[in-house]
Amino acid sequence: GHRGPLTGMAFRLSSNVPAGESVELRVLTDSVSAVEYTNSPLPKFKNLNVAFVVIDIDALEGIPVYGHVGVMTYSRLLLDLKSVCSAERVLYLDADILVRKPLDGLFNLLSSMKGPLAGVQEFGTKTVSGDGGVFNWKELGLNPEQPYFNAGVLGLNLEKIRSAGLFRKAISYLQQYGEQV
Repeated sequence: GHRGPLTGMAFRLSSNVPAGESVELRVLTDSVSAVEYTNSPLPKFKNLNVAFVVIDIDALEGIPVYGHVGVMTYSRLLLDLKSVCSAERVLYLDADILVRKPLDGLFNLLSSMKGPLAGVQEFGTKTVSGDGGVFNWKELGLNPEQPYFNAGVLGLNLEKIRSAGLFRKAISYLQQYGEQV
């Protein structure tokens, strides 16, 4: 399914790795797609070490999936598991992201992050209280002007996320409210 977009993203990513650096690209996948990638591997890219990480979809049990919101949409919530990712900090990119500029700035931001995550503000929905934002923002005590972010590009401080249990809380939230998200 994502081989075309993934190949394009990997090529553009490898073209924008800072000079003298190399990037570990870990592709979250399910067991069916892992077989597809094994039978038809991605080409080799300079400065890029690609590996596929098969996620345990059962860890997301009880989260409703529908339309374009499939189980792989929620797979990033498993990055805090040491069996999935042992890194302390991660730049998460959806497979359809087109990297157009050198990544030095993002890598610098990632290495200096104090909080658990950094995101890119959503193009259409600007705040959590906007149309398409967080439906129960009042109940959750969120500031209505809090920016709403797109989860396709994330800087993740997994050390902070793990210590606060943020992804476990997100999974619980989705198990309770997932059909309304």
